[in-house]
Amino acid sequence: VAYAIVKYLKNNAPNNATKLLLLGFGSFGKSIAKNILTYMPHLDLSICNRTLDKVEDFSQYNSITPIPWEQRYQSVNDADIVIGAIGGGYQLNTDNIKTCKQRLFLDASIPSIIDKGLNKLVGQYVVDVDIISNILTESLQTRVTAV
Repeated sequence: VAYAIVKYLKNNAPNNATKLLLLGFGSFGKSIAKNILTYMPHLDLSICNRTLDKVEDFSQYNSITPIPWEQRYQSVNDADIVIGAIGGGYQLNTDNIKTCKQRLFLDASIPSIIDKGLNKLVGQYVVDVDIISNILTESLQTRVTAV
């Protein structure tokens, strides 16, 4: 799925997007971060996690900015792209999201953490895990056809 996220971003991210915020840094979030760093190194990657120590350890060897959990909404509002990769039923509260600029949200969390109601706000676009999963299905079908 981390690969599918990168593929989606390469094809659909706004051309002027430079700041990416990853919410969550468990094994899935770490995989997403590694793929972003490898395939999209031009993006300024920030990672916000409930346990900041994990992100700080990773930042010693990678060009990322660790963000304390308490600063997540400020960081969401600064970002051009937000990827949700958090477990545990956390919900991103849309009341704290400013709509002063265009922003793409990729919700890779199960259950979903990003309110699809954000799509109703000007310049805010939410892509959920089902759309991301379709990219995986298409990639697998292409590989099977090639064999």
